Amino acid sequence: MPALTTYSPSETYKRLIQVSNIGNSGVDGTLRNLTDGEGNDLPIQFSSGIVKFTGDVSGFAIKSPDGSRWVPTISNVGILSWTLTP
Repeated sequence: MPALTTYSPSETYKRLIQVSNIGNSGVDGTLRNLTDGEGNDLPIQFSSGIVKFTGDVSGFAIKSPDGSRWVPTISNVGILSWTLTP
């Protein structure tokens, strides 16, 4: 993404992601939606201690130093679990 300093806010606000809370407090202990620059909810919520996916998660894994991968699975109630694959 190009530096935002070369654009006016009206040219970039739709591309920004923000925490949906009142004021300018940022991330705290309350689970909050992420929204795009137009206020549309994204399929993820987070707080200072929790990340919750509210939509499908696919094509994502964390690679371990030994080359194995941790692949996430989301249950139908939004619980995230990880499976180690060689």
